[in-house]
Amino acid sequence: MSARITRFSLAVLLSVAVLGLAFTAHRASAEKADASNKNPTVAIVNGEEIKRNDVMTIMKDLPPNMPVSAEQIFPMLIDQMITDRLLKAEVSKAKLENDPEVKERLASAHDQILKAVYLERKVKSGVSDKEVKAEYAKLKKELGEKMEMHARHILVPNKDEAIELIKQLDAGGDFAALAKEHSKDPGAANGGDLGYFTKEEMVPEFSKAAFALKKGAYSKEPVQTQFGWHVVKVEDLRKREAPKLEEVSDQIKGKLGQKVLEQYVQNLRKTAEIKRFTFDGEPLN
Repeated sequence: MSARITRFSLAVLLSVAVLGLAFTAHRASAEKADASNKNPTVAIVNGEEIKRNDVMTIMKDLPPNMPVSAEQIFPMLIDQMITDRLLKAEVSKAKLENDPEVKERLASAHDQILKAVYLERKVKSGVSDKEVKAEYAKLKKELGEKMEMHARHILVPNKDEAIELIKQLDAGGDFAALAKEHSKDPGAANGGDLGYFTKEEMVPEFSKAAFALKKGAYSKEPVQTQFGWHVVKVEDLRKREAPKLEEVSDQIKGKLGQKVLEQYVQNLRKTAEIKRFTFDGEPLN
């Protein structure tokens, strides 16, 4: 009786174990299939698969402001990867690892990479968060004190035409409509809209006339610049909003980092023994 129970228990345990292994294998297979669905094969080159994630990794490194959608660029990237795989296989067959020219180029690239990493770390250690915030405070103060204007303009080749347009505006004419019809500026299609700008961002004659106007007013006299004759209308005036720290942090670090590198190189030159010669090899005093 005891032996039968033992044999029966063992059989049950073995059955459970087999079922457990089968369930685990099924689950692993399902997970693999699910992963495959999330990362399908998008091309096969001589038996080597290219996965969607391989293409997406390259896509992440592309500039964010490219004038094409992900759907448009995706087939192009696949074509590029197919070509790369084919060339990689051919290069491997060529066995150029010990070629003298390859070794020379690798040595040069090796030196450049070492120098780049060294200088990057030198800059990183030489620019503190405190310095970045201090530089940002200066930038914020400078930009916060500047006024900017949102304006429209109509650009015509002669003064008489500009005067005639001002008369039409005095009679109730629509500025944007007149700009679309008469302006020679590329922005005519947008009703002469110039967006927001500061005094420094326009030619002096234009800025002087524009910033003398109040919000909603237009110039009663034509404004002459090197581009022609303008009629200007002010849509809005405001203090320029300073960018957030995270928006300009990299730019500030780059500027401060450049100063760090310049100072570092100057110090290296001061402590080094340097002799210079002419093109013909004659010593320079």
